[in-house]
Amino acid sequence: MWFGNLVTMKWWDDLWLNESFADFMALYCLIHYIPNRVRVELEDYRILLNIRKEWGYKEDQLKSTHPVICSVMDTEQAKSNFDGITYAKGCSSLYQLIHIIGETSF
Repeated sequence: MWFGNLVTMKWWDDLWLNESFADFMALYCLIHYIPNRVRVELEDYRILLNIRKEWGYKEDQLKSTHPVICSVMDTEQAKSNFDGITYAKGCSSLYQLIHIIGETSF
């Protein structure tokens, strides 16, 4: 939420990055920045990521599926992109990216 409040996109085309990054960082911070006592109760953040991915998989099977990155012509189309593909699939893409380029580069 805070990332989204600090960043304003030029147009809705980059909505995916704003929302996916916020979703990713929420999960990332759970494992890296919460006390060990609480972390044990949350188990592994990969489990949470997989739960989120299920949402993305379900959305991706609908007729309304779309690429994570897509052109948005108007605000009505932008509203339809607030879904599991933008959040969960985009989050998974960022999760893959961090493992490819490393945390320091990310």
